[in-house]
Amino acid sequence: MTCTARARAVLDAERTARSEVHDRPAVRKLVAVVRRSADAPTGLAQLAATLGVA
Repeated sequence: MTCTARARAVLDAERTARSEVHDRPAVRKLVAVVRRSADAPTGLAQLAATLGVA
C-alpha cells in the first residue's frame, strides 16, 4: 500500500468514524508518519494538525 493510499484510508476512516481516529494512539502515530510523505494529501496535514501530531 502506498503512502497516498494509506493517507486516503485514514481520511476515509476519519469521515466514517471520527472518534475512533481521534482517540486511538496507533492512528496518531500512523498520521504522523504518513504526513511526512511528499505525496500526502492536504487533508492529512489538516488532520495531523487537528490531532496535534503536525
